[in-house]
Amino acid sequence: NVNGQDRAVRFEVPANPRPNAPRVIVFHGNGDNPGNFCATTNLCRFLRDRGALVAVPAGRMRTIQVGDQQAELAWNAYDVQPSNEDVSLVSAVINETNQRCGGGPLFVWGHSQGGYFGFMAAMINDVQGAVIGAASDPMPGYPWEPTRAFAVALLIGTRDFNIEGARSTAQRLMGAGHPVELREIEGAEHGGYLTGHDAELADFIGLR
Repeated sequence: NVNGQDRAVRFEVPANPRPNAPRVIVFHGNGDNPGNFCATTNLCRFLRDRGALVAVPAGRMRTIQVGDQQAELAWNAYDVQPSNEDVSLVSAVINETNQRCGGGPLFVWGHSQGGYFGFMAAMINDVQGAVIGAASDPMPGYPWEPTRAFAVALLIGTRDFNIEGARSTAQRLMGAGHPVELREIEGAEHGGYLTGHDAELADFIGLR
């Protein structure tokens, strides 16, 4: 229960988890759910087979203020205050994995609207690396101040509506000292290209 809301989290646990195993919080896209996302992308199994404890919170569709507009979204990537229930949810998931499995290295992997929120979650938590697919910095120009530089992989289609946003984000991150890989999928529109790049992106952000 987070900020008065019951929120579900799917956990994928290795058969024989090692002490302080890496932890990966995965954020699905708008209108999706953890079960379908894990089944259709195979990402959760891939991460689990690498020895990671995978936590996949379920987004909650609601009306969210985005600048001067409102939108129906599963993740609030536009409010860094603790009153943001999604920010509180991430803190609760991190605390749960700390208690049960120890404080191993923490990673974030987000797709589409989950990618926007994943970017924010990575910036306000002490993560080792982040993969952001079909998304970018949700609040360009916001003075993010992470505790330290970490590797960021951006995966986006060349026909995605936010391709320029992803390019701008990559440039800004590199200027701030973050190791960055921007991988553009030629001809791809929004989504649909997540699977097939898991191994290289996991290696890049340090999830080995």
